[in-house]
Amino acid sequence: MTAEVERPEPSPNSGTRRTPPSWIRSLCRRLVVCLLVTVVAGIVIEGLSLVILLIQHGSLQQHRLFRECAARQICDTRPDPGLAESTILHPYLGSIPRPDGPDKSGYMESAIPLCRRSNDRLIVGITGGAAARRISVQATDVLSREISTFPEFAGRTCHFVRLAADGFKQPQQLMILNYLLSQGAEFDLLINLDGLNEVVLPATENHPSGVHTEFPGDWGSTTVELTRPDYRHNVGLAIFLRRQQQSDAIQAGTFPWCYSPVSQLRWSYRHHQLEQEITESLRNAAAMTRQSASYCSSGPPEEFGSAQAMYDESIDLWCRSSILLHRECVINQIRYFHFLEPISDLPVSSPLGETGIARVESDARTAAIHGCWPLMRTRSRKQLDAAGVEFADLTDTFSNLDTAPPTESEPADQILVCKAIAGRIKKFLAQNPWKSAK
Repeated sequence: MTAEVERPEPSPNSGTRRTPPSWIRSLCRRLVVCLLVTVVAGIVIEGLSLVILLIQHGSLQQHRLFRECAARQICDTRPDPGLAESTILHPYLGSIPRPDGPDKSGYMESAIPLCRRSNDRLIVGITGGAAARRISVQATDVLSREISTFPEFAGRTCHFVRLAADGFKQPQQLMILNYLLSQGAEFDLLINLDGLNEVVLPATENHPSGVHTEFPGDWGSTTVELTRPDYRHNVGLAIFLRRQQQSDAIQAGTFPWCYSPVSQLRWSYRHHQLEQEITESLRNAAAMTRQSASYCSSGPPEEFGSAQAMYDESIDLWCRSSILLHRECVINQIRYFHFLEPISDLPVSSPLGETGIARVESDARTAAIHGCWPLMRTRSRKQLDAAGVEFADLTDTFSNLDTAPPTESEPADQILVCKAIAGRIKKFLAQNPWKSAK
């Protein structure tokens, strides 16, 4: 009799593979479909975003440059610089460049300009606006070489004192000389190169903003920061949004966002949205300088019957200030030379490229110059010459010049102006010999 062999019961985990329930299979199919749809949709959206970016910027390279420029932008933004980081408010002179030297003297240069006369040094002050500042910073070597050839100054080294600043207009030149003389400063020569700011700033900045035309050109926007908290709020908001723009641009340039057209398109949209908000904040701030401001910002009320009446007053102020400068220099034994700066926007002058000494950039500025400059030239010959001011009109310095001599270290237009100034000084010295201060 054969014995039966017992077979073990099949284990639940062994044997035939079980089929997952139908609801699990359905869920997996749905997940796969959703994943595929998501990938396809993502590719389509990325593609459309790429097309939009190409339409906006022309190429991805241009978009990248635009983003990098936004990442490097300066965050301190204002409708008018006012109390910017580069300037300080001076109690007598208005806004002046912030001193960058260790002495913090508060003048136009880091070295304290309280110089004393000596037999081996010729102290030359240069005052005026932007044209004078550029010469005093970049072209004094040319002026020094020209002046050193004069027999009157043989054996003397020229020491230049920078008293000019962008935006300066009379009577600021008169004020800074009196201020420095009261501090004990001494000068042998004083060169005043001005005219453009005296014409343009009253018509384009002061009067439209309700600021007295004799005040500094940036006085309204400078002092409104101190007298209007709502102005500071709008400017502060604009600065905050500008910094947010910069932060977003830096983030959009990092991995992996820099490779995603959708991310770049989102950044571009947000950038323009913030730009609109910044523009609105700055527009509100700028409007406050045109509204009724405090007396500190606006000065005494002033009415002109016409634009020509305003021009006449600006010219008279310019002439009076120069005559007072002349008298002050005579008393203090300083030889004063006044020059009307060259300008390349009148028919009598031809432009010298994009680096013209006094390039006009707007229709309002051009209208002010064309309405005032010819009269300024005529009156200066009468009033300044009659008062004994050694004055020369350099308006035509660039006339009949198509090209300028090349140079690597000094702009050609400034070389021309320096040589013109030195030539006129030489003529003045021939007519009225030099007398050293006692």
